[in-house]
Amino acid sequence: DIMHVQGPTSSVHWEPSNTGSTRLLGFSVTLGAIALFATIGALGVTSTTNLYSTPVRTQQITGGAVSARGFHRPMAHAYQGKPMPIEEVSQIGIDLPNIGVPVKQNDLFATSTQSNNTLRHGLVGVLAFAVFVVGVAFHRRQSSAAHQRLLPLDSVSTREVPVKDVNYIPAEQTRVGQFEVDEQIDFLLDDFKKGWQSQSNEFDYVFTEAMVEGQIPEDFPEGTLYRNGPGLLETPDGKAINQPFDGDGYVCAFKFGKNKTSFSSKFVRTEGYMKEQEAGRALYRGAFSTGNTTGSWFYNPFDMNFKNIANTGVVAWGDKLLALWEGGLPHSLDQDTLETRGIDRLGDVLPAKGEFAAHYRTIDGRFVNFGAKSSGTDLVLRIWEFGAGGFNVLDYTEHTVTGEPFAFVHDFLVSENYYLFYLNPIELDGKQFVTEYLFAKTSIAECLKMKPGKAGQWYLVPRGEAKARGEQPQRIGVPLGITQFIFHHANCYEEDGLIYADSVCLEGGMDFSANLDSVTRGYFRGSGYGGTGPWTGLFRHVLDPVKGTVRRYRLADRGCEFPQINNNYLGKPYRYVYAAASATRGPYFGPNMGIMKKDLLAPEGYQDFWKAPSARQYSGEPIFVPKVGAQEEDDGYVLSLMWDAEVNLSYLAILDAKNLQRGPVAKLMMPHHLGFGLHGSWKPATA
Repeated sequence: DIMHVQGPTSSVHWEPSNTGSTRLLGFSVTLGAIALFATIGALGVTSTTNLYSTPVRTQQITGGAVSARGFHRPMAHAYQGKPMPIEEVSQIGIDLPNIGVPVKQNDLFATSTQSNNTLRHGLVGVLAFAVFVVGVAFHRRQSSAAHQRLLPLDSVSTREVPVKDVNYIPAEQTRVGQFEVDEQIDFLLDDFKKGWQSQSNEFDYVFTEAMVEGQIPEDFPEGTLYRNGPGLLETPDGKAINQPFDGDGYVCAFKFGKNKTSFSSKFVRTEGYMKEQEAGRALYRGAFSTGNTTGSWFYNPFDMNFKNIANTGVVAWGDKLLALWEGGLPHSLDQDTLETRGIDRLGDVLPAKGEFAAHYRTIDGRFVNFGAKSSGTDLVLRIWEFGAGGFNVLDYTEHTVTGEPFAFVHDFLVSENYYLFYLNPIELDGKQFVTEYLFAKTSIAECLKMKPGKAGQWYLVPRGEAKARGEQPQRIGVPLGITQFIFHHANCYEEDGLIYADSVCLEGGMDFSANLDSVTRGYFRGSGYGGTGPWTGLFRHVLDPVKGTVRRYRLADRGCEFPQINNNYLGKPYRYVYAAASATRGPYFGPNMGIMKKDLLAPEGYQDFWKAPSARQYSGEPIFVPKVGAQEEDDGYVLSLMWDAEVNLSYLAILDAKNLQRGPVAKLMMPHHLGFGLHGSWKPATA
């Protein structure tokens, strides 16, 4: 069906359309059935299936936004396709049959429908060919009419999904249409590769006035920005590590005080790091880079242990500062000096050989984190909720996810009543594992493959009142035809019985064999748009736990990663997402060369975006810091560590969250480089 929006004050209505799509799926097994099938085929080709016999709803639009189950997008009426100024947006809403439909003047939008007259058997000979030609021609004519413009919901599938314990949307598939823009990207591939370079030195200094461009705002709070990432990208004997995820952890601290701002950094002195530095060579195989750095197959051929590199996240909670790596236990550091104190089981809360994820959530004064461990054919999830100011356990949940040992759960979400995990459709290539990995010719990650023809699943684990009611974990499957991988989530919240989950999705899935040696410029263009890499951008999944269904649509047309929000809104309705983003909109998704602020009330083509001042500067994860006396969600500043390839130096950009486009209000210029990092966090100064 087609929805017409013809002007700023015209009505929105749904019109029935011809959806008698036919397909030739097979041949008749007997000549005697030809006449019968021909009759059915003719009826199927010429029939009309109406999803609605009459318009479902007629509603006047007088301005503002189209509402879809709690989600609003401003309408670009009277602006001829240009974004409507946000200050002119009213909150008038319309309850549409489908969700997440961005409306602009004269746009056409398609809904997912299902034909009731599908031709299930073909004909043989001339009659079969004739029916086939007519059916294809009819189908193409209908598709052409429905796809004149960008369609958020533009594909129909009638395949049932025979997956046990998973409620997929029956006979329905949603995916995103083509981009309205396709901007060219300007960057040097060698620059991007050099951004993942080692920083073997450790620092401790104060920023002088000459090192600060602009001025740190008076309402910028006192506190510390912590940051973690790979610091060493070669072995002690100088052999390059071609996958940055295997670099040893390097924690940095930007401390903002009343009279001074300082910087310090140190390697996380893990057991593996210390042993390799003493030996002067690699002793462990990497999880992502080829395990044998010597080139000889006589190298730990059956050793399944990995070095805890403590390189992914860092968080200060209570009196502890933890360097995080999802494959093992956290390392405790001194909050002031960054000296490593050692492995920390949080007072014997964590198992001796357990896992503690690098992505946590702070919600309602609680610190919530999980551990994911493969166990045979299953995945074991352990979830802890800790109290304010320390690691006293307030709640603990453990669940076994059957049949998904390699789901690669890197991040998660927390709402009022649920923990949300996305189970990526990943499997282990057994042949490659036996013939290559066991002989150190490949990494364990390179043995992980996307499951052909399979879609991912959301796994909902009850918490709070839902847990008290005795609700059980639930799987909700993403429709077949949507191939995606999720590393990072932004936020989620519950409203009117639905769960809204916002994440960065890698369209087309994850290629674990990609590394600094193999990457090309083509990798930075989506594989569905003429490139080789996964288009990486911000998407929303709307889950209905009662019906067991999910819908997905794109929130922004600019490639991005490392989504962050104002953490005071975690698990609650919110409006803004910040992310490191591509300098271009459209199929190019990176590398990150600026900071995007996505207003969730705005159409996907509208973002507040600061582009780095040159094509040789690259942006890191943005961290939101509320300003002193903040009242609104975006009252604050966004911090991002930048690297300038032209001079091989880094700086910390401080941007006004209300107006990124104006550029940094201050830059803390550093006399050295820092390699591309991963994740960081902000710790306010204690009173």
